[in-house]
Amino acid sequence: MVIRLRDVLWTFVAVLALLFPFVVKYAAPDTSPALLLGSDSATLLYCITVVLAVLIGRKIHIVFTAIMTASRLRESWFAISPADCKIQPTEEFPSVFCAIMDRPASKLLLLTVIALADGRSRIFSPGITILAGPEAPEGAAVTNAAKAFVREAQRALPRAVAISDHHRPRSDSVRFYIRTYDRLWVIEEKAAALMNCTSENTALFAAADNLNTEIFRLARLR
Repeated sequence: MVIRLRDVLWTFVAVLALLFPFVVKYAAPDTSPALLLGSDSATLLYCITVVLAVLIGRKIHIVFTAIMTASRLRESWFAISPADCKIQPTEEFPSVFCAIMDRPASKLLLLTVIALADGRSRIFSPGITILAGPEAPEGAAVTNAAKAFVREAQRALPRAVAISDHHRPRSDSVRFYIRTYDRLWVIEEKAAALMNCTSENTALFAAADNLNTEIFRLARLR
């Protein structure tokens, strides 16, 4: 679900059309707004404009509701504890239990990919919520990809910075949040450097991107 420029322009035009008679009334008190809609064609055009304004406004409301829902789901994963996930340190994952990638899809839209050390994973984006776990036979590739993302996050931990906030990255950057058993860490990198494989965090990005691909592939199979 995407907010298109033409939808915004149509809404702007519709609002102007709705207000036009009253603007004229204010500017010329002797002019009745009804005179502006005196013909059948003008009245029809006005009614169509009202309907368009309502429909487009509803669509924009739905999009923003989806954005807020995805944002709330994303926030919940920064409050969850290892105990909530029933995950304990293991030989394979002694320090990291969760890896998160925030990748802006636009100035408004954000794709969040989440992996847990036991192979469970999540994708949150406006209008999209996909959950994947190790219980599905066809989901073995997703489970392996999730663990690979956490494994790369564990390798990248020495480069991470401890933080207390988790705001979304800039539109030209990607953020990796690494959750250890006692605190939150972050790595932020320019998207261009990751895409061009010129960053030391390229392997971390590749693991997160592969998980994203596998989750969507599994969703299509279902």
